[in-house]
Amino acid sequence: MSKRHLDIIITEKVKKIREQKDIGPKQLSLGSGYYGELVNHVENPERKEKYNLYHLNDFAKFMKCSIKDFLPDEPF
Repeated sequence: MSKRHLDIIITEKVKKIREQKDIGPKQLSLGSGYYGELVNHVENPERKEKYNLYHLNDFAKFMKCSIKDFLPDEPF
């Protein structure tokens, strides 16, 4: 199963905030309590892994932002 459009948008938003805060993929994964390759796997378009709400909540806590920052402003 390939990633859906919403999964791609969320992944791009997480990556943008992560890069703005100068946080590496492994640092975000481990700092949020997940296995070290989670973010790398999700950011790789050839892999099927994607974030769930628990990931996003833990990322928001780690990066000190709102979980809403990872979601699109409007439904599509």
